[in-house]
Order: sequence, then C-alpha cells, then structure tokens
Amino acid sequence: MEGGRKKNPGVIAGAALLAILLIWQCLPGVAQGNLEWDEGLSEEAAQMAALKFSRINESSQSNRSFGSIELSEQEANSYFRYKMASSLPPGVSKIRLKFQSDRPTGFVLVDFDKIKETASTTLNPALSYFLQGIHTVGVGGTFSSSNGVGQFHLETVTLDGYTLPQFVVDFLIERYVKSRYPNVALDRPFSLPFSIEQANVEEGAVVLVGRSDEQRNTAKTNPALFYSRFF
Repeated sequence: MEGGRKKNPGVIAGAALLAILLIWQCLPGVAQGNLEWDEGLSEEAAQMAALKFSRINESSQSNRSFGSIELSEQEANSYFRYKMASSLPPGVSKIRLKFQSDRPTGFVLVDFDKIKETASTTLNPALSYFLQGIHTVGVGGTFSSSNGVGQFHLETVTLDGYTLPQFVVDFLIERYVKSRYPNVALDRPFSLPFSIEQANVEEGAVVLVGRSDEQRNTAKTNPALFYSRFF
C-alpha cells in the first residue's frame, strides 16, 4: 500500500473487467457467432407449441390436471421465433434453446446499443465502449423441479463463445437483468406456473407434468410469459 492509501475495490474490479474485455476484443470469433438461429424452425411447430400451452393454461383455469406434455426443442424455438418475436425485450432479436438431460442452455442475440438506449442507469464509460454492437450471449446451467417448485442453477455465461468470469456475470446480471426484472429467480427456488407439478429437462425436450387435483394451485399466468419462467 503506497503512502498508506487504500486502493478502491471498485477501481480494482473495474480495471480487471476492462483488461478482460480488452483481451476478448482481440480474440477471433468462434462457433456461437455462426449459430443458425432459424434452422429447423417452422410455423407448424410454433402452432403445435401454442396448442400445448393453451391446453396447460385451460387446465390451470378449469381445475383439471393436464397429465404429461412433452415440448420439443423445435417446438419451443419455433414458438419464440413465430409467436413471441414481438414480445421480446428491447435489444433482443433472437432466442435459441438447447435441451440436454437436466441441462437447459439458451442463446440470445443481443444488441447492446439498443439496450443502453432504454437503460435507466448510465453504464461505466469503459464498459460502454466494449459492450456495444450485436453479440451472442449464451447461458447454461442445471434445472431441477418437484412439488410445484423449480430451481435453475446458473453455471456459465458466454459472450460470442468465450466464458465470462463470475464477477463479470454478476455485474451484467445486476445491470441488465435485475434492473428490469427485479423478481427474477437465479439459484433460488420459485413456484412453477400453471399448476405444473414438475418440469423435466430431457435430451431434446422438456416434459411438463400437471399437478393432481389435491395439489392444484389455480393462480393464472399470461401464456406469453409461460416459457420465460423456466429459462
């Protein structure tokens, strides 16, 4: 410590973050930048997903269990592409999901310039310089659920294919996610909507299981927000 002066932790963290972003800017792009966002998607698959969501919603309102419903990757991604494109947050233009056993992964095409235009707070100038333009953000982790309660454990966040350090992830979540969605549940249990008892992430699909009559919770949720409650 020079001259008995303490170093500001915020300055140290900012310098470290700036160094990471400088290194990232100098690296070549990788596979995620070439993600085929619309590959295999169709309006028919989107309509199939919409019908399944409608069945779940109707079951929630009528106090009848919907049993078990499987939603495939193709149906989920097609639903985002053809049914929810106009409902995506400002700056988000594409979403692509991938399902593996207990491990959902999502990729989002983000225009950071548009996000900054609608942000309620001003971003640090150094970060603002680097977090600009359009990039692919990837989010991966594990998901588990039982008894009407789910939990997503965040493991990795990538920017154009490069894994970001945890403190950078924490900063971005606070700045871009929690500032807009203060009730978002990361690494915390949350109630599954639509009287869903369990959501099982399997290879290429999610299997939703309805609650039995005695377990039902008749709270109603907007169907357009249904899928975002899981991912």
